[in-house]
Amino acid sequence: MNEDRKKRGLANGKFFTAVAICALFLGSGNVMAAQTASDDSQGVQEQMQSISVTVTVVDTKGEPIIGANVIEKGTTNGGITDLDGVSKLNVKPGAILQVSFVGYTTQEVKATSVMKVVLKDDTELLDEVVVVGYGAQKKVNLTGAVASVDVNKTIDSRPITDIGRALQGAVPGLTITTNSGEIGGAPTIKIRGSIGSPNGDSKPLILVDNVEVTDISMVNPDDIESISVLKDAASASIYGARGAFGVLLITTKSRSKHERLSVKYTNNFAWRTPTKTPEQLPGWQQADINLQGVINQTKGSTAFYNVVGNMRVDATHVQKMKDYWDKYGYGDQFGREMELGRDFEFRDGGMFFIRTWDWYDEYIKDWAPQQNHSLSINGGNGKTNYNIALGYLSQDGMMKVNSDNYKRYNANISLNSELNKYVSIRTGVMFTRSDYDKPFNYNSDLYDPMYYLYRWQPMMPYGTFEGKEFRNALTEQKSAPITTKEREYLRLTGGATIKPIKDLTLDIDVAYSSVENRYKKYGTPSLTSGYEIFTARPSVEALRDSYGSYLSAATYDYVYQETGRTENLTANFVATYAKRWGDHDFKAMAGSSLEKSEYEYYWAQRKGLLDPAKPELNLATGDQTTSSSHTWWSVAGFFGRLNYSYKDRYMLELNGRYDGSSRFPSGNRFGFFPLCLQATGFQRNLSCSR
Repeated sequence: MNEDRKKRGLANGKFFTAVAICALFLGSGNVMAAQTASDDSQGVQEQMQSISVTVTVVDTKGEPIIGANVIEKGTTNGGITDLDGVSKLNVKPGAILQVSFVGYTTQEVKATSVMKVVLKDDTELLDEVVVVGYGAQKKVNLTGAVASVDVNKTIDSRPITDIGRALQGAVPGLTITTNSGEIGGAPTIKIRGSIGSPNGDSKPLILVDNVEVTDISMVNPDDIESISVLKDAASASIYGARGAFGVLLITTKSRSKHERLSVKYTNNFAWRTPTKTPEQLPGWQQADINLQGVINQTKGSTAFYNVVGNMRVDATHVQKMKDYWDKYGYGDQFGREMELGRDFEFRDGGMFFIRTWDWYDEYIKDWAPQQNHSLSINGGNGKTNYNIALGYLSQDGMMKVNSDNYKRYNANISLNSELNKYVSIRTGVMFTRSDYDKPFNYNSDLYDPMYYLYRWQPMMPYGTFEGKEFRNALTEQKSAPITTKEREYLRLTGGATIKPIKDLTLDIDVAYSSVENRYKKYGTPSLTSGYEIFTARPSVEALRDSYGSYLSAATYDYVYQETGRTENLTANFVATYAKRWGDHDFKAMAGSSLEKSEYEYYWAQRKGLLDPAKPELNLATGDQTTSSSHTWWSVAGFFGRLNYSYKDRYMLELNGRYDGSSRFPSGNRFGFFPLCLQATGFQRNLSCSR
């Protein structure tokens, strides 16, 4: 009986356990169903509880703000105020609304059914003064598309070498591109993607203290106080046809005022390294891919191909390259010296190079140093101020052998003095010199050594045999003489500001500038020697006999020099009258700009150097050729601008320029360039131009 009781008890226990488990699942299902129903009910309830909100946005004077953004915080739900400053939207109860508009501080308020939001002026933003054509305006009064660059954020906080690269990505619509990675190279600047005429270009007009410069890299970034970009016709028309592709205005620190002596020294030491380097397949894989392509192309009739000369690849060679790679890799343990039978061989009329070379490592450094030093000395007594800024930049190139080098020297000295309350005078000197040295290129600037870095397969022998080099671009780079490029920029300025009566200012500025470029190169083919493998060499004896100078003396034994000099004389006369009474702000500006430019250029070349160590034109005996050019031009412009603002809200601007150029035939030299009218507030974005 005890056994039966035990069995019945066990059976009953299993039954109650099963019942409990079923009850648990059923209960859980009810709970989950109840929870889901509760969630759905809550969602419907929330939708039913969303409230309609009417928001009226005004300024501190009670005027409605048109186009203000009203957004439910943390969502994309929002709207824009209408002509009455009203926006309506549905939001969740207790939602926070963000109300914002350009020139005002953003407000966050809790949503109610009917609400009024008062936006306060962002005085720091609106009072910011922006440099425009022949003057300056408060940002609040701007009507054209003018962008101001935050110099402290863009330049001072970054280790940049020239202002062009510092502006990359800093201004919407301003595109900065570099045509190559050459150190010291000038970037290409475009505003709003301008496209020039078929025979012209689309470069913007670049002015430094109202004097044109053709290369922005000549300006020391540490000398810059402000940068403005004039992007549309309304803002750039004051410069006439020359501002057709936009204007870049740079103001230096030459007019800064100081109460006491200040000396500041800054430096920056940096190391540049390639951000992305190419990854190559092992040499045997590249050779195999090319071989299979040749076999497929010839339908099996050809079982090999020649790289150059009789440098050959066949199936046996591919296998030996693979075995070498698996055993030795790049063969770094052997150094640069190559061994016959191990690293290359001769058979079947061909020359087979088995060793794979890391061509990228042979050419390119892991990093290249650069250093930048700046010294500024400023002082004055409030009325008389002086500014001295000196700069030095040095950059090394990325080539591992006989690398290029760039150096730049800057000096900017200015003196300002307020003689009395009516007259102040100023003068300044800016000087920039840049030196760029690089190895002579025995091909052309289009096919520099970097080109051959990718062109030739990694079986190309970059090592030595019996202590002697093979013919390749690296061998030529090692023995190449240095090509020099020198540029000097000099600018002398003088000016005065006269205030004969209240609210009237007369500015007179005269500037002389010159840019001189000097370039010299020469070839020394007799100093470049190597095994000539570009011609078939069937045996090691033939290879040994081929060693020597393989470059053509008739092509490369010469010295070449060129010099170009541009001189400019610029005079600007500007009168400005500014008056504010009550809510009315009026400003009128008129002036003229006169500019004269002259350019001289010559080049000379002579072959047959007597001594490669003395590359001079008078120390050569071969044929000589020379040429030159001489051009000059002048322009005269008369311009004006009227600005009117009512309550800093309704603005009207009228500007234009009457330009003349000596480059056109008489009778067609003068023209009136776009007259632009803009209004804000009276009619949104009204713009007229001719």
